[in-house]
Amino acid sequence: SDAFFGIYDGHGGAHVAHYLAEHFHEKFAQASFTDDDAQNQQIIEHIFTSFDAELEQYPSEGSTATIAYIRADSAGKNKAYIAWVGD
Repeated sequence: SDAFFGIYDGHGGAHVAHYLAEHFHEKFAQASFTDDDAQNQQIIEHIFTSFDAELEQYPSEGSTATIAYIRADSAGKNKAYIAWVGD
């Protein structure tokens, strides 16, 4: 089974951090991860960048994001993916 952990630190207000806390993990649950680490990295980068358009409704706010995503590959071996954006 998969596990997702996220830390969000809003600046200019809390709306963006709250939005990420409510929705970021959903995109991971919907993504088609594979056993290919390079492909998974691209999927994670796409998830991060996909939020830019969604968050245009808060032009004067932002948030950092640090996530850990743990999933088992087809052999049952757990892999951890760590990603972050922001200062």
